[in-house]
Amino acid sequence: KIENDMWYGVKKAVTISDDIVIIDINSDDDMKLVVQFNSQSVATNTYNFTNSSENKVSLSRYNVATQSYDDYESAGTLVVTGITPSALGQTISGTFTFDAPDAVSGLVYHVRTGTFSVFIAN
Repeated sequence: KIENDMWYGVKKAVTISDDIVIIDINSDDDMKLVVQFNSQSVATNTYNFTNSSENKVSLSRYNVATQSYDDYESAGTLVVTGITPSALGQTISGTFTFDAPDAVSGLVYHVRTGTFSVFIAN
């Protein structure tokens, strides 16, 4: 949920660089969620995060003028609830909740009951 509206990802892109997993989750609106964590050190645990944290979630909004996403400062909680190994890799899943203030408008987006799951190949 973003504010009181149900928000669904309709497109997910996963990139991995130097063990950092970045999951871009786009919807059919102008918002995007990004889940990021270190695949080598992440464990089933609760992570309190800010924008400078290694394991975090952030919110971005598409800016038509610049044709790119504007990232909001985000702070909240990322909970890794499961790490399931298989012969081909592992599935990491969890939940998140955070706040993301828009420095320009002053509006604070409240993101609640978010979930993610991603398979990472060996």
